[in-house]
Amino acid sequence: VMSARFDSCQSKGFDAIEPDNMDVFELGEDSGFPLTDEDGVIYANWLADAAHSRGMSIGQKNAAGITSDIAATYDWALTESCYSDGNWCGDVQAYASAGKPVFMCEYEADSFDAACSTWKPKTYSPILKSLDLDAPVTFCP
Repeated sequence: VMSARFDSCQSKGFDAIEPDNMDVFELGEDSGFPLTDEDGVIYANWLADAAHSRGMSIGQKNAAGITSDIAATYDWALTESCYSDGNWCGDVQAYASAGKPVFMCEYEADSFDAACSTWKPKTYSPILKSLDLDAPVTFCP
């Protein structure tokens, strides 16, 4: 299924892949499957190989617990609410430390200025979006 989706993305000229729900292994038995962190790493690395073999970059979305295992293979990271949901943004610092982009999407306007002042100096790229992910976007000052 994922190979077919990646083939479709390639045929449409996509530059990159952002696989969602990579963190399903964090649910453990609640996912309906006995998934482990190791399963998450194996799957994440398979996704990276599949994207790269098609000439596309790939970004880690969430699944921060396996960052140290996959950051060398992935090209960038995308966080959602890492500041407003307990400030776990530093969990993907390996990307910024390696000179790779960290795209940071926040949904809470009340904490967006603090997210900007904390993470933009560390080379993260925070934006503020609505949960609808419609067109309006706010960038850090």
